[in-house]
Amino acid sequence: MSATADFVVPNRALQRYILADEKIIIATHRHWSMLWEPLLTTAGAFVLALTLLVAVDPNVRNDMGWVWLPFVVLGGRLLYKWLEWRARWFVLTDRRLLVLDGFLIHRVAMMPTEKVTDLGYERTPMGQLLGYGTFVFETAGQDQSLDRVTWIPQPDSRYRLIIATLFHPDAADAEAAAQANPDIRPQATPSAESPSGPPPPALMPRIGRRINPPTQRIELPIARSAAAQDGTIPASATNESAIQDATVPASEEPARPSWSSTGGGTAPAPSGSGAHHGGHVPGGATADPDSEVRPEPFIEGGKDPKIR
Repeated sequence: MSATADFVVPNRALQRYILADEKIIIATHRHWSMLWEPLLTTAGAFVLALTLLVAVDPNVRNDMGWVWLPFVVLGGRLLYKWLEWRARWFVLTDRRLLVLDGFLIHRVAMMPTEKVTDLGYERTPMGQLLGYGTFVFETAGQDQSLDRVTWIPQPDSRYRLIIATLFHPDAADAEAAAQANPDIRPQATPSAESPSGPPPPALMPRIGRRINPPTQRIELPIARSAAAQDGTIPASATNESAIQDATVPASEEPARPSWSSTGGGTAPAPSGSGAHHGGHVPGGATADPDSEVRPEPFIEGGKDPKIR
């Protein structure tokens, strides 16, 4: 018989709600301090009735049986509260959370464990003294009836077990075994000789420090390869001096304008190709407007608004 079946058989209230292949991790009643109010009121009624009977004349005690009536009523209320307490269960399985409630009217609230996104834990001063706590379950969807589960006994150990089951399934069995046998729980002890490693890197650089990237040299292989094809420099020459000393052919040297006709002074005569072009600059002062072809300007809309 499995551990789940061993637990369910003596607690027949769970047989109607636990599946055959479902593993029970936590199944507990609420803390006994939940009954403190009916216990105190019933005990107070008993003490009051006994005090009255002791204080009155012994001859009239037989006629004062009515003083036990509050004790009987409060005692019946205490019995009903105890039956309600016996019917209230908080159950955690490997698939879902269950809260069973109600002695005369049975109520079952269920929530899959996949919907739980966070778990809160609260303990009041009275809860720390008596040993109970409150679990606050947060889900990804709308508010559930299981959002607050109060009066949970042994809350510290059960909190660890719920955390291990919901968010660290690989550590759930180890935590359950450690709670069953506290002697096997590993204790973290700091080593006496812990090597001090390098300090962690700073998240942000210091204000005011600026690190400039190194200057990179960019070479243009097009000019080098063009000069090598013309034969002016050998193809194997890769240094910069070889390219600087190389002579570009006169046919490929760009034309240089002459400003002698503009009255702005006499510029030095261009070498090589200056005589070939005759000092003519396209669009310059010596240009022939009839023979020179100029590109037409682009006008948006096809018409210049200045020309009418």
